[in-house]
Amino acid sequence: MSLRRVFLLFLPLSLLFPGVASAAEWTGNLNAFLGAKALDEDDWTADEHGEIGVRFDFRQQAWPINFAADAHFSEGDFRGNVFFPGVGVLYYEEDVETSEINLGVRKYWSSASNMQPFLGGGLAYVTLDAKGNVGGGQRFSDSGDGFGFWMNGGIVWNFNAFNVGFDLRYTQADVDLDVGDFEGGGGHAGMLLGYSW
Repeated sequence: MSLRRVFLLFLPLSLLFPGVASAAEWTGNLNAFLGAKALDEDDWTADEHGEIGVRFDFRQQAWPINFAADAHFSEGDFRGNVFFPGVGVLYYEEDVETSEINLGVRKYWSSASNMQPFLGGGLAYVTLDAKGNVGGGQRFSDSGDGFGFWMNGGIVWNFNAFNVGFDLRYTQADVDLDVGDFEGGGGHAGMLLGYSW
């Protein structure tokens, strides 16, 4: 099963959890992520991506930390002239898509107000698809995957079970492509919208 199919299955399954969990003294958060991802500019010309995601974490109320399962999808493209050493300046097109599953833990700190800072981290699984066109003639297409780590932090404000906040995240994962290993992770920044129970 492809990671994209897992991503599409992730949302409906996570929507079912709060109803089942509420009877068992569980608490958690389900948030949509909307933002941007920056890939390593040394590896990718199309290094600026738009990104969407789903963030899901839960715990029993007596536990100090939440288990976290997050999924993100990003895509970006580049169209322009690029200097190729030994060749010269050529018109270049590049399209890159990434998908991530991040599993780990997340810790929230409660305050007297409705503000909850958080930190998290764990294991990242990243897939990457890249397509390009050099000089209008030479085309390439490559894909691969790899494991690494993720960490994130931010703040969520809770208003009667409705969450709004922001998430800063970094992932690192070397993706194994036909031409070598390239960085598939990067820096992420975006808004969170969702709910808690």
